[in-house]
Amino acid sequence: MRIIEIVLCAAFLTALVSADVQAASAINGEILDFQKGYVILTTGESYLVAADVQISDAKSGQSTKLKPAPGIFAQLTFGPGGSVTGIALSRTPFPAEAGSPQPSSPGPGSLSGTGPQSRQLEFATVSFTVLVPSTTLPMDQIYLTTSEISWSPNAVHMNRVDARHFNVIIQVPVKATFLYLYTRGSPQSIERGGNGLQRRARSLMLETNAPQREQDVIDHWGDETGTSLLPPPQTFPTPYNPAPFPNLPPSPHLKSSNKG
Repeated sequence: MRIIEIVLCAAFLTALVSADVQAASAINGEILDFQKGYVILTTGESYLVAADVQISDAKSGQSTKLKPAPGIFAQLTFGPGGSVTGIALSRTPFPAEAGSPQPSSPGPGSLSGTGPQSRQLEFATVSFTVLVPSTTLPMDQIYLTTSEISWSPNAVHMNRVDARHFNVIIQVPVKATFLYLYTRGSPQSIERGGNGLQRRARSLMLETNAPQREQDVIDHWGDETGTSLLPPPQTFPTPYNPAPFPNLPPSPHLKSSNKG
């Protein structure tokens, strides 16, 4: 059931960005995930991959043993239907002037904002590392949820560093308030403060586009009871429920830009 929902979510995001794909023949970016027939970039954009996709080395244009994986940089080329027909891989970022032009802004479904106003924003790479509570179970998956994606609780999967540390690298808007929290993948598990009550969203304001590291500590999970965790819920938010956290604030910079 969970796999079906992941595929549906990816398909929903792919449909949203199809208009931007038609406008750009190629897109450069860093791979966040590659599975179930979709490639997901660290900007949060998800694209359908054609069954006969050609994977090559970005420098030589020849076949490569390098595989699409988190942390690998890729240049995606698209066919007439909007699906990815070519993936050129590199271990280093693509120069801004190389290859086909970059999209002017992340598409809908990106972590970095939506709508024409976001095209004026500048972005920086931020590495988020978090220390989870000792009540976190060994098999738990940790996610970062943000105001940029309507607080979807399981959209940004974090990678396990060790028993209690998780990390993810994403693009964050510069000179705009970026709100975020951590979850275990459901609305019930969203992190709480040291007093066990719902905490305010974490806030980040970047002054430059220089890469940055954020290190956070989670005091409690929302579904803790004593020193243990409640069983995970049997249902999860879907793309048709884009705002599962009605008490959390919207994206500040999107709200302000809409006034203009």
